[in-house]
Amino acid sequence: MERVDECYFEARGICKSFPGVVALDNVDLQIEKGEIHALIGANGAGKSTIIKIISGVQSADSGTMLLEGKEVYFRNPNQAFEAGIGTVFQDFELAHNLTVAENIFLGKLNSNHINWKEVKSRAVDIMDKLQIKIDPEEIVGNLSVGEQQMIEIARVMYHDVKILIMDEPTSSLSNEDVKRLFELMRRLVNQGVSIIYVSHRMEEIYEISDRITVLRDGKLNSVFKTKETSAPEVIKAMVGNVSYEVEHKNKNISDDVILKVEDLKSNLVKKPVSFELKHQEILGIAGLIGSGRTEILTSLYGLADNLEGNIEFDGSTYKPRTPKEALDSGMAMIPEDRHNSGTFPNLSVKNNISIACIDEIKKHGFISGKKEKAVAVKAIKKFGVKTPNPDTLISNLSGGNQQKVIFAKWLTTEKKILLLDEPTRGIDVRAKAEIYDITSELAKEGLSVILVSSELKELMDICDRILVLKNGEFISEVNREDFDYNTITEMMMGA
Repeated sequence: MERVDECYFEARGICKSFPGVVALDNVDLQIEKGEIHALIGANGAGKSTIIKIISGVQSADSGTMLLEGKEVYFRNPNQAFEAGIGTVFQDFELAHNLTVAENIFLGKLNSNHINWKEVKSRAVDIMDKLQIKIDPEEIVGNLSVGEQQMIEIARVMYHDVKILIMDEPTSSLSNEDVKRLFELMRRLVNQGVSIIYVSHRMEEIYEISDRITVLRDGKLNSVFKTKETSAPEVIKAMVGNVSYEVEHKNKNISDDVILKVEDLKSNLVKKPVSFELKHQEILGIAGLIGSGRTEILTSLYGLADNLEGNIEFDGSTYKPRTPKEALDSGMAMIPEDRHNSGTFPNLSVKNNISIACIDEIKKHGFISGKKEKAVAVKAIKKFGVKTPNPDTLISNLSGGNQQKVIFAKWLTTEKKILLLDEPTRGIDVRAKAEIYDITSELAKEGLSVILVSSELKELMDICDRILVLKNGEFISEVNREDFDYNTITEMMMGA
């Protein structure tokens, strides 16, 4: 890949503070023309803040930015976009009630005269370029999270941007989708586009990036040339001495079956699936995006219509019509989209935890503030939530700590089965290890877990058994002693 060693964009001495938090402390960032520059750091290191400043979402307290040698200042994202800076954020900005084509061109059409045939044709062109196989007339709200992420990328990549900022763009993509995305990124770089690539996935960073900037605790820690460093060196710069490997701790699996599923179907699960979950087992489901992994979990959690098949949960017939029925039966679910489905961002940590156990904290028909605080404090301690106090807004916490709060919310009351859908999506190495530890400890305490993840390594690290799903059907069951990354990948890919 050819590169021109020319400083195309530069941020100098960027500072930004929020109440009680210094997010960025005199941070510098230099981006060369036609390079892919990885920006990494633990949760709370300042990555999201600096890309929001560069893209005009937030303003810096001090510092300057230069684009092609000229000082720039953006009051809003439109000004950044007009200057040639486009951003794909981790939190989607799609209109769920509009079509794919309408979302791609949202805000860019003349409302007085819209040629819908041309809009559809142009949408097909950009999706063909990105190798996205999605109907341009499909309603975005009907798409999976992975498909929505791809449409978000298409929205920005349609335009002639000079700098493309990508915030965890592959967190919900399959290996094949990542491969296609990287091919497109390389084509853009060869055309002179500079890419700022925010990711926690070290293997991707080493495959695609030219240089790596590491932020730590709001400060610039290190800048590396990717080819001249190693993953352990970069991880140490990012979080200190943290093991990247996870010890498999679950050794108490019972032979007793707590969940037996035979020929499960629903409006979401089109082909019948059958499997068993043992008491205290962590069962992984591996498969590509679109293979039907999430749909199985949501059907079990009462979020699907027309549920069919024979399901036995802890010795009783189980056919939930709503999440409440699932929860009352002892099954909880942590969804992949924690921002829209897992938390109440405008409520405190305490409120987010206690909302799942309202009946337990009531006194004479009213919520007891004393009981609510006691429940929250106990859960915060048990799950290692790092928060200034229980009354802190959950939206002010890092992604990893928000995820711990979601764990705490559903497990303040006794549950038997926990469904985990991409539980470590978009969180850093240290937070991932903590989530793994929490999950393993819960299994040791008696909980059974079904884990869906796009990261095969994650499944291999923590699971006792993995079911391989392809095109909506389980094609293989792999016990822990037979785990092999290449073999399971080949199964998922159909090789």
